[in-house]
Formats: sequence, C-alpha cells, structure tokens
Amino acid sequence: MTEPSGEAAAIEAGVLAHETLKTDDFRALARMKIHGARRPIRFRPEELAIESGSDEHGPFAELRFSLASGCYATLVLGEICKQSLEEGLEEE
Repeated sequence: MTEPSGEAAAIEAGVLAHETLKTDDFRALARMKIHGARRPIRFRPEELAIESGSDEHGPFAELRFSLASGCYATLVLGEICKQSLEEGLEEE
C-alpha cells in the first residue's frame, strides 16, 4: 500500500504510536492474504441526475450518479439525508 505524506502521514504516525505499532507490523499479515488499499477521504459524484415520481408506495425521488472505485453510494446518501440509512433494519 502506498505511504501517506504530509498531514495524513502525521495523523497515521500518531495513531500507530498511540497503539505501539509500526508499519512493519502489518507486513507480517501478508502471509494471511489480507489486501488493503487507501481510499480518498473526499470524492465527487459524476453523471448526477434526479427524477421524481410516484408508485404504489407513494412519491419518491430517484437519484443517479457514478462514483470512482472504492467510493460508497451509502456515504453520498447519508450526506444528502443527514441521517443514518437504517430503514428496514428495525428489530422485530
């Protein structure tokens, strides 16, 4: 995995030091076939579109967008809704 630089490197070094870890400690995990990658902290949705409509469940808004690999649509929707997306996960 690529090494961070600047402020990101300082934050990461602080976290590792707090946990008494070194980056070399993670190299030992290579034999476990664990793969990791860095993801951008910010990203921009592309090809944005919105339509409204209605069906048997009532009115709705349909959002369409594309994201770069490693970015999550649930994060975009969470920012738009400003609440957690837990509908349908209620305890029975």
